[in-house]
Amino acid sequence: MFQPSNSGKLYPINTSNLDKSTSTTNSEEIELVTRPHSGSEELFLDSHYDDTERLLKMYKRKTSYTEYFLKFGLHICIHVSFLSILEPLLFFNYIIVIEKDMFFQHFKHFVDVLDPFFSSYNEEVRQQQFYNLATEFFKRDGANADSYFENLRLNAEHDKLLADETNGFLVHKAFMFFFIMLSVTVCYYIAFQYYYRRKLFIVKILSKHLGLMIFIGLYELWFFQNVILKYKPWSESEITYFLMQCIASHFYNYYPEYKFTLQNETVTC
Repeated sequence: MFQPSNSGKLYPINTSNLDKSTSTTNSEEIELVTRPHSGSEELFLDSHYDDTERLLKMYKRKTSYTEYFLKFGLHICIHVSFLSILEPLLFFNYIIVIEKDMFFQHFKHFVDVLDPFFSSYNEEVRQQQFYNLATEFFKRDGANADSYFENLRLNAEHDKLLADETNGFLVHKAFMFFFIMLSVTVCYYIAFQYYYRRKLFIVKILSKHLGLMIFIGLYELWFFQNVILKYKPWSESEITYFLMQCIASHFYNYYPEYKFTLQNETVTC
């Protein structure tokens, strides 16, 4: 049996009913376990315990930092993977279609601007004597615009094939980046889960980024519709002025005798 001491530790009680050798052995064993430690021993044990606790905390801290940075890298891979599929789909299937339509609308406006120029001088030109003479001359000479527009059409078709080939390569390049990024992300996730084994981690991280991509896509649509389409780097009048200057510049280079029609203005291209 044991009795408490003043220090709060237990010490054995000698009894006469026990064998002497057994009592001695038990007393020694108990003393080894329960005896008070000296000051130097307690200092050693306390410092050893503090060092161990400090090492454990340091190890846990390093492990948490490593997991944080690896998880951050995984977030980046997943985010870029979603962006690499969202941007090509949005650009090639929506933005390009609208921009191409708007581009031709600008040129249609340019042609409409020329209508008043022709209509204002239409009757005056037809009443001049040279008009009928010039018309008869071109008929006898066999003037034909078919070859000119045929060359324009053939060049346009040839350039369109080249442009389609280049654009097809760019589309393939854009989607190829997505597949490469997706493969990297999947391998990254497998390695991360093999080491950390987080339950339902893929569901949480995908739902988070999927929701984020939906709102990013909605914002990009809003920004394109309400800002980019309405922003005009040049006005239609500026485009008309630039094109007319280029046409007039080439005309005066070939027919300098008509430069008298310009008195205060200069045309350049």
